[in-house]
Amino acid sequence: MALVECERGHVYDDEKFPVCPYCMNSRKQKGIYISVAKKEKKRRFYIAGWLVATEGREKGKDFQIYAGKNKINREICIIYDPKGNRFYLAPEAGEIVCLNGELQMDAAEIRTGDQISCGENEYEFVAFCRGNRVWK
Repeated sequence: MALVECERGHVYDDEKFPVCPYCMNSRKQKGIYISVAKKEKKRRFYIAGWLVATEGREKGKDFQIYAGKNKINREICIIYDPKGNRFYLAPEAGEIVCLNGELQMDAAEIRTGDQISCGENEYEFVAFCRGNRVWK
C-alpha cells in the first residue's frame, strides 16, 4: 500500500486508485477510472511507529503512526516530530489516559515498550524511527 496526498489534502492508496477517490472528477467505466484531473506529484507517507492494542475491544490491532498528529479512536493522540525524531503522547480532552500506569494530564514523550491505557483499552508503543534511524 502506498499512501499519497492529493492537492486537497485527502490521503488515499495510489495502488488502488489512479486519482483521489474523494475528489476525483472522473467516471467509472467497466472497472477503469478515466480521470480528467491533472497529474500531480506524489507525496509518500512513511511509517514512523505503531501502537498495538494488547487488551480491550481492539486487541491485536495495530495503529500506524506517521509524522504529525495521529488520533487513535478519539481517545489519545500520538505525535511524531520528525525533526527531533521523538514521539509524544497527548491525551484528548475529557479522556483518562495512563502512561506506564501513571495518569497523564499533559503531553509526555514516549519510547518503545511504553504501555498506554485508556478505559478498557491497553496499547504498547513501538517506534520504528529511533536513534539514528529516520526517513530522509
